[in-house]
Amino acid sequence: MQRILAAISISNFTEKKLRSFIDCAEFSGGKLDLALIDNDIPVPIVATFEGVGYFDYSKIDDEYYKERDKKNSLAVNTAYELCSRIGLRTSIVLNRPITPHELVQESTFADLLVLDHAIPFDPYSANGYTLGMQELLQTAPCPVLILRDGAIDIEELIFTYNGTASSIYAIKQFTQLFPGLSDRPVSLLYVGDEDSTSVPHHENIMSYLQCHYSKIGVRVLKGRPSAEIMAFLRNRKTALVTFGAYGRSNLSRFFHPSDADNTLRLLKLPVFITHI
Repeated sequence: MQRILAAISISNFTEKKLRSFIDCAEFSGGKLDLALIDNDIPVPIVATFEGVGYFDYSKIDDEYYKERDKKNSLAVNTAYELCSRIGLRTSIVLNRPITPHELVQESTFADLLVLDHAIPFDPYSANGYTLGMQELLQTAPCPVLILRDGAIDIEELIFTYNGTASSIYAIKQFTQLFPGLSDRPVSLLYVGDEDSTSVPHHENIMSYLQCHYSKIGVRVLKGRPSAEIMAFLRNRKTALVTFGAYGRSNLSRFFHPSDADNTLRLLKLPVFITHI
């Protein structure tokens, strides 16, 4: 059984998003643990003393942390109540909201980390895809599945592939984690240049895929990988796409470094990312 760590912000916890996590667990046959992410900005504790011309910030800090503890306790109770209402038996990591740093630590002991793309890891950013998210994708010690708007209606699997060990590893990890999706049609997506459009190790990768999937197609495109992949995926609303090596050197073979974040930000599909 797989251990699936599902992260959701305490500020946008919804039943719809929770149900999408349940679907992931069912597709993988795994055990679901929830991680409530607290992206609140902590007020620094200031050591002060009372006197003329001084303000006692420690009293403000005291009230802040009392209020924060109350809010966190309410978030945990709300999560358990919602899980109970929809019949989900799960546990909440550390039984309290955790920080993004703690999430990375916890994911060391998970087979898969699932999160919604709108988690505001950076509380200063109005953008749903923040620096905190980028750092998480670079450092996560397990595969990451990013969901879009709490939906996971998967009718097609798109495996981006460029012949590198990283892209093959992403395909293998996804296949092993989600046996419940083996009946979905697969598109192996390769972007070549003008000089060569032959798929690297074509027979080998097809032989592997045929062991796990029955409906397999190969799509070969020409041009700049980021632009061609985006154009190919733009009108697909019920597909899931895999990428390898986010933030690592191998990704530059798919994208120019400046393109990677834009591509992941603009995609409206679930995205599976892992690195060796």
